[in-house]
Amino acid sequence: MIGLIYNEITKVVAQRRFAVVIIILTLLAVVSALAARSIHGLQQMEPITAAQTIGSGVTGGAAQLLFPFLFAIIIGDIFAGELTSGTMKLLLIRPVSRWKIWLSKFLGAFLVSVAVVLYCGLCSYAALGASIGFGSFSAPEGGIYNITTSAGMITLRAYGLEMCSILSVISVFMLISTVVESGVAAVGLCASLAVVCSMAVPIIKFIVTISPRARWIEYAFFEHWQVAGVVNKSFPLDSWTLTGSLVTLAVWTILFIAAGVAIFQIKDVKG
Repeated sequence: MIGLIYNEITKVVAQRRFAVVIIILTLLAVVSALAARSIHGLQQMEPITAAQTIGSGVTGGAAQLLFPFLFAIIIGDIFAGELTSGTMKLLLIRPVSRWKIWLSKFLGAFLVSVAVVLYCGLCSYAALGASIGFGSFSAPEGGIYNITTSAGMITLRAYGLEMCSILSVISVFMLISTVVESGVAAVGLCASLAVVCSMAVPIIKFIVTISPRARWIEYAFFEHWQVAGVVNKSFPLDSWTLTGSLVTLAVWTILFIAAGVAIFQIKDVKG
């Protein structure tokens, strides 16, 4: 199983688009650091050190759109791409159960996605540190959110919750890639879903505000992708508790994984 997971990771990392994503994230980190330096004097509006701002890198609305979109590009065709190229049939002739193949791809995609987020955080921390100072993780987070908890605890909580979000996002994309047999179409659908879901969150929040009876819409899986926003109170669902949101995400994730495995078990792989 470990060998299968390692094999999936190497296949994703070897793709040219993965290198492009890493370059984009590096450039974004540098640009953000330069922007922070230019307004560093406004300490009452901006975090004052890299340690104090690094936790907000995964909690903002921009990050909640950017990361799922990048995941779609990187792993959107993890199944469909092999179906298109015909290599899936070579994989299935190995003496390994189909559910293990699906699960290894899922875990490989998840680990790569986690690595991308962590790389973005480390790169941002390095760039911001060089620009406005590294600071101390034991100091209060303060900054624009005026949070008295230590920056280290805020950062750990933000990235921990982001891992839960990633798990849910990847399970949806894996299901799409399992169903769709065209690699290009799978990537396009996953990327489109990431954008549409991000845009739908504020719209649904408005609908629920004017019509409380429509609150059932809040149970949609993408409504809880921004669960990391609980850390700085930017989570769009004000009436939800953290536990309720995590349980909702977990239920959707399990359903998507079960559906993906079931479909792959009965799928007629042609080649």
